[in-house]
Amino acid sequence: MIAESSSDNLFSHIPIAMKIIPLAVHFLVFYLQLCLSAHTSNNGSFNDEHEALLVFKNSITSDPNKVLSSWDANTNVCNWTGISCNKLMRVTEIDLESMGLVGYISPFLGNLSFLESLNVYDNSFHGVIPELCQKLSNLQELRLPVNQLTGSIPTSLRNCSNLKELHLWGNQLSAPIPTSLANCSNLQVLNLRENQLSGSIPSLANCSNLQVLNLWGNQLSGPIPSLPNCNLQQLSLDQNHLSGPIPTSLGNCSSLEQLSLSENQFRGPIPTSLGNCSNLLILFLWGNQLSGPIPTSLGNCSKLEILYLTLNNLTGTVPLQLGEIPKRGPLTNLTAPPFKGYPGPSGGFWHFHKLFKYMIYVIPALIMFGIYVLFLYTYLFQKGSVEQPSIEFQHPRISYKELSTATSRFGKGNLLGVGGVGSVYKGVLDNGTLIAVKALDLENEAAHKSFSIECQVLSKAKHRNIIKVITSCSNLDFKDTITDSHGHCLWFGISPS
Repeated sequence: MIAESSSDNLFSHIPIAMKIIPLAVHFLVFYLQLCLSAHTSNNGSFNDEHEALLVFKNSITSDPNKVLSSWDANTNVCNWTGISCNKLMRVTEIDLESMGLVGYISPFLGNLSFLESLNVYDNSFHGVIPELCQKLSNLQELRLPVNQLTGSIPTSLRNCSNLKELHLWGNQLSAPIPTSLANCSNLQVLNLRENQLSGSIPSLANCSNLQVLNLWGNQLSGPIPSLPNCNLQQLSLDQNHLSGPIPTSLGNCSSLEQLSLSENQFRGPIPTSLGNCSNLLILFLWGNQLSGPIPTSLGNCSKLEILYLTLNNLTGTVPLQLGEIPKRGPLTNLTAPPFKGYPGPSGGFWHFHKLFKYMIYVIPALIMFGIYVLFLYTYLFQKGSVEQPSIEFQHPRISYKELSTATSRFGKGNLLGVGGVGSVYKGVLDNGTLIAVKALDLENEAAHKSFSIECQVLSKAKHRNIIKVITSCSNLDFKDTITDSHGHCLWFGISPS
């Protein structure tokens, strides 16, 4: 009974096992297929990067510096000029800055899924910017400035969720700035200056990490959007057609260092909230239609160095909180025209520059420097114009007879040595001066040239073992060089012992 029961239990599990085994086989096959697919996909990605870069190379019509000569189909892309890869040998950076390249930007660069930085600054790329960000989710820096790019800014940039810096300035881009840029929440630098962008500035409230917003030199219009969460350090909107009041929300930008809103059509007063920008260094508001007094709250901007408010309709006087006004100079009486052609602040236009306090130190320094240069020039001029004493005054004339007497008629007892072009003798002048005389051998063709050279060299040479030249003596039959000496023999004379 017991054995039969055990046998029944054993066979009762067979149907269950028959069901599990096929499932396990199917799972194993699926796993193997998945691994094979992943391997094939990875190999395909490597090939895609290789092909994408070769297509980009083919889009270059001029490469004067042969930068892309290393981009060969038979070599590893990580060894190509301007290409950087990660540890997985995937392309992460393309840096072709200032290479003189001419062509267009290939959309196949969008296949570089690991790409983090693309920099083609200062080249001659033309055409439109392709929709690169469909696959470039890892892109952090896109630098395409100083080219000849046209068209609009791609809306696909919203897919570059990790984008931190976008530099498109110095091109010929037109159309409005896409509102999709607000999706780039990690954006820190947005530089679109010197283009032909039109329309209004989109709200960038979601870009809470934005530090630099540079849009000057475009055709933008409308008001400045509200900036509730502001970490801006630089806001440059000069040379546009922006209008309306300057938003008070700029006072929330406590990290702001430069605010440039010049040459627009802003109206109304200067917001008192700008006094909350305690780190402000530069404030350009000139060339607008601002009115009312200058807010005293600007005095809280203790780091402010440059303030331009000219070409507005401001009234009143300069607040004392902005700094001491010099007692003399063009800003002494602000009710009078401070500059030719501009009415005073009560009439409308005026100019103020806080750097005047540094002029107290700069102007005296410049004056002292000028006096020093003038004195130095006068001294050198006078020194150069002094008539040099004649050779007869500097060097005594010694006749052949005196030399003959001093050297015992150039006797062998006075001979110090014989050289290639003459002999050297010691001697004593009538005044007791111990001298050395080198007499040249005129039969040697090199003697004439040697005489001139030795006179020039010895007259300029200064060394403790080279004694000075007194004079020379020359006639048709005799030439020698005379030096004074006081001790041991050395070459042309005798140096002190």
